[in-house]
Amino acid sequence: MLFQLGLLTCCLWQLPELPPLPETPSTMAVEARHEELPPPTPLSQLPLGPAPLWVEPDRSSTFNASWNFRLGPKEISLHHDPAPPSEAVIDVDGEIMSPWSTASHVHALQMILSRGDGRFNIIDWEERPRLDTLFGLADWTHEQSYFFDVGVGFNIHWWSGPTGDGAAVMPDLPPRVYDLYLDLVWRQLWSADVSSEVRFLPGLYTDFRTTPPDAFRIPGHAIGVFSLTNDLHLAAGVMHMQRNRIKMLPVGGLLWQPTPRWQFQLVFPEPKISFQLDEQGTYCVYARGEYGGGRWSYKNDDGHAERVEYSDLRVAVGFEVLPKVDLPIISKWRLPIRSFVEVGYVFQRQLHFTNGWPETKPTDGWLLSVGHIW
Repeated sequence: MLFQLGLLTCCLWQLPELPPLPETPSTMAVEARHEELPPPTPLSQLPLGPAPLWVEPDRSSTFNASWNFRLGPKEISLHHDPAPPSEAVIDVDGEIMSPWSTASHVHALQMILSRGDGRFNIIDWEERPRLDTLFGLADWTHEQSYFFDVGVGFNIHWWSGPTGDGAAVMPDLPPRVYDLYLDLVWRQLWSADVSSEVRFLPGLYTDFRTTPPDAFRIPGHAIGVFSLTNDLHLAAGVMHMQRNRIKMLPVGGLLWQPTPRWQFQLVFPEPKISFQLDEQGTYCVYARGEYGGGRWSYKNDDGHAERVEYSDLRVAVGFEVLPKVDLPIISKWRLPIRSFVEVGYVFQRQLHFTNGWPETKPTDGWLLSVGHIW
């Protein structure tokens, strides 16, 4: 035992001396250091204002699935580098969107007012798709992506007239007709230079006094967009009108965006020229044309089913604004809502019937429309 204690003592005696531990600040020094920090700024003194239009996104490719505010998944795609901030890109809940390419549906209160013998006044409360989405196909930034959209639409059309000079008998149109339909959309990017949109609107277009087979229609369109250059694109396709006289209508023209603020949609039957008043795309003025109208089934005063086709040509100028609002539904569903007001002129107005009633030509009228686009 004594030998072992002696050996342990010798080993401990030969160990090197450890360096001293660094001094740690005392509790009083730490408290003094905290006392040197400035007090927090009160919430009432913080600067308030709108969120910045551009938020630098994550540049790495990520897989994302977003949902349409109406029904079902809207897009599943690989996201790549978005456009630079100079091209007026808006950040909505982390989703980078361009104000040029987000228009999809018009929700508007629209009036067509005319005067004199043969006047035919119309008030529409309607939601309808528009061809502004063609630029979204042309500027598609999602490689090898697609999405489907399913929604429900309901429109009301109030009619007054047509009136005559008292010598001729005028058709007895109903005071109201309705549209109740499904909105089925499939968009596809086939290659870097080719994309397409197929849309069908099956539903009832009627005064709800006729049977569903008489009132059922399936209007729609199929359009392809082919990129010629970075700024110039060709659009071609067909519209299924399913009216009394016009069953099919060709769609064709050019899409040209020479600068980030000018946009030329030279496409029949909905040409449009737009100009952004500021770099952020908050304000925009435009001039557009449209081949308008539709077809509805109704019961006349004798109780017989009848189909009427109304058609016209429209030219209008308008003003759009992208309001900077922070609403929960916009943040949740990524809705870049654009409000607009426009005035225009309506001409070449015609009413065509299927029961042998002669063609009626109402007088020209003025167009006033207010609403929003999302």
